[in-house]
Amino acid sequence: MSESGPDNIIEFQDVWESFELPGQRVLGLKQGFLDLVKGQTRRVDHFHALRGISFSISRGEIVGIVGENGSGKTTLLNLIAGIYQPDRGSVRIGGKVSALLELGTGFHPELTGRENISLTGSLLGLDKQTLEQQLPAILEFAEIGDFIDVPVKTYSTGMYVRLAFALAISVPSEILLIDEVLSVGDISFQQKCIARILEIRDAGTTILFVSHDMHTVKGLCNRVLLLKEGRIVRDGEAQYVLEYFYRTMGNRTAVHEVETPHYSLLFSNGLLALMIDQAFITYDEGLFQEILVADREIRSYAGAWSITSATAKGLIAECLFPLDNLKLIWRIDCDPDGFCLSILIQDLEQTGRKRHISNQLNLKLPDSFKRWQDVLFEHSFEELDGQSLISVQSFGQPLANSTVLQVQDEQGTRLFFELLPSATPGHFHIPKDEMHLPARIIKINHPAPARSNGPGTEPITLEYAYRFEINLPVDLEQEKRQQALHDISLTCADTCLYFNGSQFHILDKNRQITENLGIFSSLYYERALFESHSGQWQLEKNADGIQARVTFANIPVAQNWYFHFARNGQLVLEISFELLRHSDRNLNQFHLSALFSPHYTHWSDVIQHDVFPDVFPDDQEWTLIGKQLNNASIIHLMNPDNQSSILVENGSTISNMQELLFCAEYAHPAHIIKFVDPQPQLTLNQMNHYSFHFSLNHSEKYVQTRKERYLERISLKRSGLILIFTGTQFHLYQHDHRLTKNLGLYTSIYAQNQWHDSHQAQWDLTHQDKCLVGQCQLKKLPVKQYWYFFFNDQDQLIWKIEYEVLKPFRLNRMQTNIMLDEWYSNWANGLAEHGLFPERFADDFGGEWEIISSHKSEKGDISASTDVNRAENKPRISLNLVSPRSDFQANIVNSDSFFRSRVLQMLKTPSAGQEEQSPGRYLYSECLITVSPLT
Repeated sequence: MSESGPDNIIEFQDVWESFELPGQRVLGLKQGFLDLVKGQTRRVDHFHALRGISFSISRGEIVGIVGENGSGKTTLLNLIAGIYQPDRGSVRIGGKVSALLELGTGFHPELTGRENISLTGSLLGLDKQTLEQQLPAILEFAEIGDFIDVPVKTYSTGMYVRLAFALAISVPSEILLIDEVLSVGDISFQQKCIARILEIRDAGTTILFVSHDMHTVKGLCNRVLLLKEGRIVRDGEAQYVLEYFYRTMGNRTAVHEVETPHYSLLFSNGLLALMIDQAFITYDEGLFQEILVADREIRSYAGAWSITSATAKGLIAECLFPLDNLKLIWRIDCDPDGFCLSILIQDLEQTGRKRHISNQLNLKLPDSFKRWQDVLFEHSFEELDGQSLISVQSFGQPLANSTVLQVQDEQGTRLFFELLPSATPGHFHIPKDEMHLPARIIKINHPAPARSNGPGTEPITLEYAYRFEINLPVDLEQEKRQQALHDISLTCADTCLYFNGSQFHILDKNRQITENLGIFSSLYYERALFESHSGQWQLEKNADGIQARVTFANIPVAQNWYFHFARNGQLVLEISFELLRHSDRNLNQFHLSALFSPHYTHWSDVIQHDVFPDVFPDDQEWTLIGKQLNNASIIHLMNPDNQSSILVENGSTISNMQELLFCAEYAHPAHIIKFVDPQPQLTLNQMNHYSFHFSLNHSEKYVQTRKERYLERISLKRSGLILIFTGTQFHLYQHDHRLTKNLGLYTSIYAQNQWHDSHQAQWDLTHQDKCLVGQCQLKKLPVKQYWYFFFNDQDQLIWKIEYEVLKPFRLNRMQTNIMLDEWYSNWANGLAEHGLFPERFADDFGGEWEIISSHKSEKGDISASTDVNRAENKPRISLNLVSPRSDFQANIVNSDSFFRSRVLQMLKTPSAGQEEQSPGRYLYSECLITVSPLT
């Protein structure tokens, strides 16, 4: 507000203006006389259009006046124009006033346009000579042509407005009053009027502009007065006052402002805005809430709010969403340093159906906020250009914790956010701005809790609590940050593990090792996928490590995670399951994934080593590249640029776990190690327990020693030939060359109208006196198999299989198979026959494979070899029975186009087509595998 002084052209001091309400007037002398005779006194009520307003306007200012209907805008202009006189207070006007208060007032409908110009112009103070001089300009601006000499009663509304505005702006004045005159007429005329108003402004005329068009007010005015119920509630910079007006429009019973010496807080119908020094710190919707019930999203400002309690220090407001049977309650408590926000979501559902409610608090800040900081990281907010939509990362930037966050703008204003302890944990998330808004978006996510409505349960109430502080003292802010870091991190030497609210991440010397989703788990339960980062976490730090528990709203299973450092510096993760209630259903699969920086480009296991392939813009899914991992429970990643490395070891006792390598999609680059348990056990009596080890930057000698130890546990070696167990399969290597492919050494039993393969079974593996022993239980057949591998004196591999029948069943076929690489081009059999494998594989996946050669096993072995002219030379492999039997057929087979493999097979088919299998233990087959040395 301008102060009183000689430069002020308009001054109001404590001005009051009121009007009698029409329904209370004495109507005529007769009614007054009758009231006097009857001795009645009629009470007269007044409407106070203005209530003690004071302001001043400097010469040359252009000031907007806004407010809802009935707020006193037009009354204020009428006082300046001299049409009204104040009931109380003083109005001082220091110049000639021209008013566009109601266009066309005084026009006579029977007179022509030209005649009305003369009549109205004289009433506005223009003499005849001046009117004649101004007439060409008036006619040119009005653009009504020959209609100037036609009675105005025949004019359209647009023509009427054009003529009235052209006449009004031709009157010389020092103060121009404009009241909603631009709300009529076509767009081109409005633009023409605005251009003329700007010319008048530039000439030094003081302008007061009343309009409901916020865009026009913002474009024309630097200063705005906001009137409400006859009072000036805001007087200041246009953008601030207009935004304040926008936020307080509508339901007045749900608007409340709290003012403190350092900031103001404005609650309006489910939105919360923060102001400092007459400037909004929040942007657009400001702070609001999103609730997800099933697939329906509910925003806090979409409901009908009411304030149940309001004081100078806060408020309590509530909102009912009747269609969704939800009630929201917000409690805001302010103090000089900041405010606390507590939110309750009450689920009023009475039908007993299950409902899962998740919550997200959103805060939008203007783009003047450039940087953010948590307990570990300090970053600039990421900017998006128009070309980078394809690489928008839904994961956003790395955050190191779930309890505190600070943001800072260009002027040094710091906002510090803190999640207070509540019944419903949450975490911060900073996404990239996919809409290219001039805003910074901060989200606080609260996944659906495990407890939910169901038959016989009471409706639930979810609680959330937050603390927001403005320019918190640096030492106190640092203290809170250090405490938050202590609660969510573990450190040993240069290795740091931290929790970001939904995932765990690893740092090395403050350099990010894991990326995006970090370390997370996946559960497949009843054909649905549940990933740990979408669950609800509870974290507890103790002297030994971090205990974390994650639950999901939809399944009766909790995961307990325990991170700690071993004495050798390895970071150890132990995961166990907890059955929350009885369930007849089992888990389908369990995965643990670790997403590492794409700078780790080289990988190796106990035998193989390779480089991760390039990822291209059209790669929008994870790409499996480690299909042939040896399941040796150890994988080594290397960054050749700085020679840093990661050693990941599976210390679980579950022998059938598989290790896979992936490349992430192009938008979220990462190299991924995934451990898969295809058959997790989860019953009251048996639950799987998993253990994983992560260590950084070990010496090459240490890594090699660890690999050799793992290799000894799962392999047999003799004269360069290596047999390796890969969790569900066995594979052959000669030195570093892999000989088998896909299913490797496996068995297949056809019974009950389907195939039962050994690679789909649950396996256990042990070493027994130079013998590798595997035991498995087939999934859908009452059969256990016992495999024995050992070398004879001629360095040939003996593969003996026994099987135990647990319940009677009828057998159709029994196969013992070696699946070889398609590089094997030549075949030979015991009949002295030989030939070439077909180059083309059958397209019929799942059908009968092509048998190239078949003979009785007594006739000799079957073998495969490579052409000496092939680029990749592989050794000759032969298969026969140790004790040839007439009921076994030796087959050489070409697979389908899915497996693209050559198969050496021993097949037993009962002569009657089927054979009854009685409980007991029997010999399945005993094969001799001979691998010739590489030349």
